[in-house]
Amino acid sequence: MADAPPSLRARMGALRTLPPFLAMVWRTSPGLTAGLLALRLVRALLPVATLFVGKLIIDATSKLPEELGSGVGSRQGQNDGQGGGEVAFVPHASTDLPTFEGVLGQRQTKDGYWYVALDKTRAGQAQELARQFAVHPAAAGVRHLLICDESTDVHNEQDVWWTILNNIDPERDVHVLGHLLAWDGARKLPEEGFVRPWPPKINMDKSVMDKVDARWHLYGLSEQWR
Repeated sequence: MADAPPSLRARMGALRTLPPFLAMVWRTSPGLTAGLLALRLVRALLPVATLFVGKLIIDATSKLPEELGSGVGSRQGQNDGQGGGEVAFVPHASTDLPTFEGVLGQRQTKDGYWYVALDKTRAGQAQELARQFAVHPAAAGVRHLLICDESTDVHNEQDVWWTILNNIDPERDVHVLGHLLAWDGARKLPEEGFVRPWPPKINMDKSVMDKVDARWHLYGLSEQWR
């Protein structure tokens, strides 16, 4: 039978031997002991010193006018032309949305997102859509243009983000167009260099969905994820 672990009292009692042990180490070699303590102190301070040096580097970089609190923006169209004050971006949704070949549905949200479902039939179609929508007046109140495939419900935010985050390669599919960040989550074609077959979405059978709904209260999940 294994021995029982020592109690807390026994562990604390063992600390009584620590001062005599340290004194013995010091008497053995005061110089070496002091050197080891100094090295340990330096090692403990290295992370703090690294962060401080990083701060100094950031502080030494060139600052844009708005970072200095001058009230003048550095980007075209950012100033209101009345006294040089900066115009803050206020997200808003537009109902007058443009049309484009293959668009099956679209909507804007009040927090600055533009969801588009695109039935893509030719190479470069999503990029053309993004460029046209980026300069349209309806883009004034948004910062993100999310282009999804034809089976995405733009009124279902979970479906939109599931499509975008599964379909994009950030290096290939995310582009800055003026003030807009365009996310191309549409289907990729062989003519665009995507040689593998584009996988279809998995659609659950209705009987499976009904079974999950009936047992939802057992999973401990919020109703918002239902």
